[in-house]
Amino acid sequence: MPNHKYGILLQGRVSLWLKDIITEYKSNFPEAHIVLSTWNTEDVSKIDCDIIQSELPVSTYPHSNTTNHQIIGVNAGLKKINAEIILKCRTDQFIHNKKIFELFNDNCPLNKIMIPDLGTTLDDDYRASDFCQLATSKILNKFWNNITFYDGKYAISPEIYLAKNYVVNFMKNTKPWNKIMNSYFHIMKYHSDFQIEFEKLANDERYVNLLTVNHIEQIKNHNKKFRVKSHFFQSQKSRIKFSKKYVGEKVLLCTYGINTQYASSKSILNSNCNEIWNRKNFEEDLTQRKLNSENDIEFEKEVNFENISENSFDSILSFEEIQFHNDPDLLLKTYKKLLKPNGVLIISSSNNSNEISDSEEEVNFEKQKLLKIIKSNFTIIDEYYQGNISENKKFNQSSSKVLLKKILDKFDKRMIFYKLYLQPKVTKQREKNYEKNRIDFTPKILDSDQIGLYFLIIVKGNA
Repeated sequence: MPNHKYGILLQGRVSLWLKDIITEYKSNFPEAHIVLSTWNTEDVSKIDCDIIQSELPVSTYPHSNTTNHQIIGVNAGLKKINAEIILKCRTDQFIHNKKIFELFNDNCPLNKIMIPDLGTTLDDDYRASDFCQLATSKILNKFWNNITFYDGKYAISPEIYLAKNYVVNFMKNTKPWNKIMNSYFHIMKYHSDFQIEFEKLANDERYVNLLTVNHIEQIKNHNKKFRVKSHFFQSQKSRIKFSKKYVGEKVLLCTYGINTQYASSKSILNSNCNEIWNRKNFEEDLTQRKLNSENDIEFEKEVNFENISENSFDSILSFEEIQFHNDPDLLLKTYKKLLKPNGVLIISSSNNSNEISDSEEEVNFEKQKLLKIIKSNFTIIDEYYQGNISENKKFNQSSSKVLLKKILDKFDKRMIFYKLYLQPKVTKQREKNYEKNRIDFTPKILDSDQIGLYFLIIVKGNA
């Protein structure tokens, strides 16, 4: 009988984020059994949890991927962990949802594995996301204990190889994938349910463009949808960098939809800021973060948003949330109360004028409407824009590329031909195009002639 109700199995290399990931998990899930399964080549001297180290597998040939790494690492971890319900996840991503196990208990049947929607599709046979898995120990052991090692003789992605082995080889189900996927996997939202923050999405812009284009989610408890724009992470990174010169000792960072709280907080804490409070999706619970003497983030406490006293913050950063609020004027009035005298509020909003927006769910904020709402509450210091609409048009696909994609989708669903003959050339060309068409999201002074992809407004509270 397991000693713990819940367990967290982290599998992979010791990433730059791992120490802080474990710190957050210990804070959010104090009763969970946390195990790291990594390689005997990794330095684990600063990792504070149970650890199992395995021999690093040899790369396969002519094709190689992380399939065998996952098989060895997860199975070693499953032998070590002692819990009824296990969250299997990567060592380079946070799962910020403090109620993730409750979400599983309330929504996922015990004979299924709960996985994120991003990376999961019915259109590509057996593509079930391997970002993370949440299931009973019994089901996870069924999934991972019966896998033949990948030999590298043909090209296949790890998530497809693993899911196909489980469904076809172990469960003996050969029915069409689009008919049976939901029999084995329970799909939940990557951003709003799991609340995943992935190191690659924070740091690798080219990876971001490939992964997030046109991903849409309905945010729970809010009658709004948001589209994950392919350039969101780049623009957010520029906003954070720009804001560091304005922040004071105590900062409130408010965002909507996307999980960037760790990367953003750490960047801001390395400036003049001593503590930062994070609020996401207008939720009532805020998390306080501070840097300790070793430059690692500590989680001090949580507080209810309604219990925060007036004049609490030197700076408030409201990034990409005002356009999703049902009453933007009320939101600004609230921030006005929380801001210290002469404190600074920085607001960003997508330019959702009809000219460039394809979202019906966001408030239709063109420049003058946004400025009018802000001016009714604050004194504006400066107005900036990020990215130019003319630059964004460079990312439109040509008709020939669209046609090629349709052909490959129809005749090469497993992407074998593509990976063997086209992928190296496409990757090389994509990198050239990316550098050529790269949008500069450094905030620039807004004038009447510019149509920015984002607005960034700096305002000052009352003296």
